[in-house]
Amino acid sequence: MQNKRAIITGIFIALGLLILVVTVFTLGGQKDTFVKKITLHALFDDISGLQAGNNVWVSGVKIGTVKAIQLKGNAAVDVTLNIDRQALPFIHKNSKVKISTDGFIGNKIVVIYGGTENAAAIEKDDYLAAEKIPGTDEMMATLQENNKNLLEITNNFKKISKNIADGTGTIGTLINDKTLVESMQSAVDTLKAAVGDIKAASTKSNEFMGNLVLFSQHLDQENSTIHRLITDTTMYTGLSIGVAKFKEAANAAAAMADALKITAGKLSQNTSPIGMLLNDNVSADHLRAVFKNLETSSQKLDEDLEALQHNFLLEGFFKHRAKNTLNKQ
Repeated sequence: MQNKRAIITGIFIALGLLILVVTVFTLGGQKDTFVKKITLHALFDDISGLQAGNNVWVSGVKIGTVKAIQLKGNAAVDVTLNIDRQALPFIHKNSKVKISTDGFIGNKIVVIYGGTENAAAIEKDDYLAAEKIPGTDEMMATLQENNKNLLEITNNFKKISKNIADGTGTIGTLINDKTLVESMQSAVDTLKAAVGDIKAASTKSNEFMGNLVLFSQHLDQENSTIHRLITDTTMYTGLSIGVAKFKEAANAAAAMADALKITAGKLSQNTSPIGMLLNDNVSADHLRAVFKNLETSSQKLDEDLEALQHNFLLEGFFKHRAKNTLNKQ
């Protein structure tokens, strides 16, 4: 009987010890008691109610706890952090720390953030730069200042809306002036008409482009006249020769025009015979006198010939000649 009780007592003791060991390891795992740690430090001006045992986060992941809080000179607070060694590669010497809350009204926590990959990894007992968190009084003062600014802005908007409603100022005039509204409406109608014209022009442009595409397609047809004009080298040679001859004729005509111009210039001068006849009044008078003398001499010659016909010596000759003329007819 005694052996049986001893066995039962031993079993209960073993179960108690097993439960104690499991509880210790469970609580230690929750508090990271058996995880290798390293201590880091941060100096704060105000820890805002942070306490030892609060969590330390990096990117939303818990990597340690606050180990100790100690006051230092110049109203500074030295906060010692217990950090998991596994998290050290993610914390750099130029990383920063700030105090935040776990949720909206949760416990205070320490958040490690920032740092560049090029910077060296943090080492044991290094100090991290702390971000200054504005206190409650500062936040309330800022909020009060913002409230004043908001009230001033509201009053300004109130004045502006009243001026608009009363029709004062540029905006009020724009809104309440019917003539200006009608002018703006007319301008809008004109703009609409212009847009319609632009659309019509765009349609015409599209039609022109379509015709141009059709024309380009006809250029590729071997039997078309335009294709022959473009590809027929013989016709191109003939056109080239014709153009060259036309240029020669144009040059000859230009030379003839220059010669006529020179001749006309000489005709207007008294140095040449023709120019002297055309432009010298004295020579013209002499020519008139000569023609007049010729006319007078011709009349006298006719009179002398008629007198010879009536002369008794030649009268028989002229009668015989006239008779022969009649017989021939």
